[in-house]
Amino acid sequence: MDGGVIPSDLRRPLLEHAQPENDNDDDNDYENIEEQASFLEEWNASVAAFVADDGGEDNVDCHCSSIEHEPDSDSDDDYDFEERAVEEDNSSDSSRWAVISSNLCRICKATLLPDAPPTLGSYFVESNDQGHQENQENENVSEGGDESGRIKEPRRLVDGPGAIKFLKLAVLTFGSIALVRWAVIAVGISDRDQSLTMTQIWVYEGDSILRDLAVFFVVGRMHHRTGVDTLEWIGFGLLANLYFESQAYLWWMQHSATPYEMHCLWPWQLWAFASIVILGVAGLLVGHAIVAHRHGRLWIAVGELLGCLGVFVLPVVASPYAHFHHWFAGWLLGMHANLHNEWWSRATMAYCWGMYVNGIAVYGRDPLLTCDYARFLAIDQNCPISMIGNDLGQDNSRGRGLISFLGELLFGLANGGGFEESNPPNWRNCTDSGYHP
Repeated sequence: MDGGVIPSDLRRPLLEHAQPENDNDDDNDYENIEEQASFLEEWNASVAAFVADDGGEDNVDCHCSSIEHEPDSDSDDDYDFEERAVEEDNSSDSSRWAVISSNLCRICKATLLPDAPPTLGSYFVESNDQGHQENQENENVSEGGDESGRIKEPRRLVDGPGAIKFLKLAVLTFGSIALVRWAVIAVGISDRDQSLTMTQIWVYEGDSILRDLAVFFVVGRMHHRTGVDTLEWIGFGLLANLYFESQAYLWWMQHSATPYEMHCLWPWQLWAFASIVILGVAGLLVGHAIVAHRHGRLWIAVGELLGCLGVFVLPVVASPYAHFHHWFAGWLLGMHANLHNEWWSRATMAYCWGMYVNGIAVYGRDPLLTCDYARFLAIDQNCPISMIGNDLGQDNSRGRGLISFLGELLFGLANGGGFEESNPPNWRNCTDSGYHP
């Protein structure tokens, strides 16, 4: 068996720990078999615990089989060796695939840039711990410190990795919105806000987007995970954008989630699809509840979900002007998929983030109360309505876009025309010819 290594050879150093000192006496080779078995059982238990904590399936190869008395006959030795060779081939194949999958998973979750805050030089701080000061005195001096015991600290440009992770989320979000907006226009997809520009998104909606991301980051506990600059996050976000842009090729998907359209215009195909989506969302909620209960934080998760529904949904759900944009649906659902140790929860959060990006890039971050919100702003701010359309840089000769339409609408409201607050759209009346969001 020159050049061949079998499992018994690999664990021989372990067994020698329990072997008697007289190795020449064949009668005493296995008289301490119970001690050897006990020692090997402790070894396997430690390996199993390491595999469970480390998560690397390739470490399973460290596990040793139970100790058995090997026959003395050469024929039996050859037979056992052949069996072991077959078992090793099978285990090597499975371990090879385990290593490949582990490496792919590691690549998908690896960040493109480090989460550690960047530093610029260093500075000295006084140590409050006298014992620590005495122990580190020589080391500080050797590293450029001084003999007074001051500690040399790096000068950080950002306060901790949490700030870096939020900065990554914000930069990737705004960059993705610009990229998706450019791609939709370049491909020629007509189902978009024709008059919206990136300048308008940045000036009029940028602060709201940053507040969205702050809530998303905190509720989503994104400081507990790596940064979002990973192939996993970007891949599922891209998948969401591809899905929503493919809806333009399905006639029965050309509807909005408003009370009027749902009551009067949705075809049965869309209702069937919505039922499947609701079942999928319910399954995700149940899965998150089970894992949260296992970790002892079910009531925390339920409280956060109910709190967000009460703050963001309940005030507008009964309004006839309500329009639940898919940017809002992705934002609301995604921040609660915060089980960062579960791949399906991370995939859900990244996919919902892609929904948020797509909704803003294609249609803008439109308010949930649509024109009712615009009416409120115009009246509350005493806006000179006649300036709308000119100050926003709209060219009326190229057609009547959304901004021009809102300008005319608000001008009519200020002068007593158009629909008024006392006459909201009646979504229950499908023959109503009034305004419908």
